Amino acid sequence: MVVDALARESGCRFKRHHEHYWSLHIAIGKEKAILAKPTTFMNRSGLAVFDLAGRYNLSPEQILIICDDLDLNIGSIRIRRQGSHGGHKGLKSLIDALQTESFIRMRLGIGRPVDLPVVDYVLSPFRRTDRARVKDTIETAANAVLHCVKNGADSAMNHFNKRQ
Repeated sequence: MVVDALARESGCRFKRHHEHYWSLHIAIGKEKAILAKPTTFMNRSGLAVFDLAGRYNLSPEQILIICDDLDLNIGSIRIRRQGSHGGHKGLKSLIDALQTESFIRMRLGIGRPVDLPVVDYVLSPFRRTDRARVKDTIETAANAVLHCVKNGADSAMNHFNKRQ
């Protein structure tokens, strides 16, 4: 959703379809950026990032991953330069594919379900009562991506790492 918001803001649409992802080239300030959306299951998303890194000669430190996080409340954003997968199968796939934990990740809180199995919760639309907060979080996260690209991860961490 964040990547889609960035694409809309840039006035561009995803056009390039590769085996494991859709991609789009945009400018963020003076920087060139590639937005990508994996088409694989989450636990195989490392395939997409590995291909992107090889195709565009990207070091892991140049990659920013956006993912959900059950252990953060809805509205929370956490940006880190590196770290373990913490049980997140998508991050595990990325770490396995890149052979490093040193890539920037932006985790967006979705909260932990109390009345649904986790699999059903993460694959369901957000509850109506949470949609306004989710919309605000997507906008804030898109701004955090722009800030990170323009000013660096440390600045983005200082500015956007706040618990909700």
